[in-house]
Amino acid sequence: MSLQKNAEALDAIVFAEKILALLDQGAFTSTYKFAVLLGLMDLVVEQADSSGTLASVITTRQLAEKIIDVYWAHTVAYSPLNAVPKQNTRGQAEIISKVECFREKSQFSTLFKAKRENNKGYKTLLDNVEKKLIEMPLPRLQYFGQQEQRFIYDIAWDKSIADNLKNVTAYQRQQLSDFDNRIHLVPQVADYLVVLNGLLRPLIQRTWALQVARINKLKESKLEAFLFQNKRAAIAQFSEGLSDIQANQCFYCEKPLGKSQKTKPEVDHFVPWSRYPNDGLANLVVAHSACNLSKSDHVAAFDYYQHWQERNSDQDSLSVIDEMAVAFQWEVRLIESLNIAQTLYGRLGGGVELWG
Repeated sequence: MSLQKNAEALDAIVFAEKILALLDQGAFTSTYKFAVLLGLMDLVVEQADSSGTLASVITTRQLAEKIIDVYWAHTVAYSPLNAVPKQNTRGQAEIISKVECFREKSQFSTLFKAKRENNKGYKTLLDNVEKKLIEMPLPRLQYFGQQEQRFIYDIAWDKSIADNLKNVTAYQRQQLSDFDNRIHLVPQVADYLVVLNGLLRPLIQRTWALQVARINKLKESKLEAFLFQNKRAAIAQFSEGLSDIQANQCFYCEKPLGKSQKTKPEVDHFVPWSRYPNDGLANLVVAHSACNLSKSDHVAAFDYYQHWQERNSDQDSLSVIDEMAVAFQWEVRLIESLNIAQTLYGRLGGGVELWG
């Protein structure tokens, strides 16, 4: 390994150690810190340009949309509680309460449907969540005790903004305002977030679930699955349409789909859910149950990636996907899916074992 590569690896390790120290801080009362970290981790990839260059600037508006998306799955009743789990030591976190209220008023199971059918309500929710992020977690996240270290991002405001949010309100209303909504990632941080994704994401989720378990006096193991695991029943409805695109063949082995235990069709996330949570139709394929089980959370080999790219550039296939999106009121997320996959495959290290 070259001296430069060694230095880059060491810098990534130092960054990871700081994130671990940040997660270990017990001063924060809500789970916003975890949501912001995961949101930034996703957005640097989703907002990458067509050449694969990661986003180095994220807006508070983009982050607010991602935070709502992250918390949406958390705003349904958890059976042991028969209620939505609290995510603040002093009660329910304000953002959770607002997302839950919007969900109840919209009466839709998916955020995509709720946004389409209650756009005015969603804009109000987005304003409220964005303002809360600006006020609370963003200027406070990078504190170690009383000392701030802006090692992840830089912003044009600090904690004192909580005393006067008039500029933020004016910015949201598109009135005269000098508020700067940009979150500037520190150089190399976007790359670190991608390279360390496989380590940091499960660690953040586990620490998050532990905190929610402590707040609600629950067992952590099942709670983590409730908060973060994909609900496969929701995407199973796309099996028939995706099978038609694939000529009733398994996406991976290309053998006919059947009815036996091993050959029955199952909808799979091409880019694994554990890498990047993405339920967009562009990221979904149909596979044999046996192939899906074997692939699990692994990244598929490059040949499959090329096949998936071809599927997502074929106009006939995209037409069927668009029809499903309209019929089921579901997101396609084509550009985001392509960006995520391009970033993932473009940055795979030599030691990563690909499936297939």
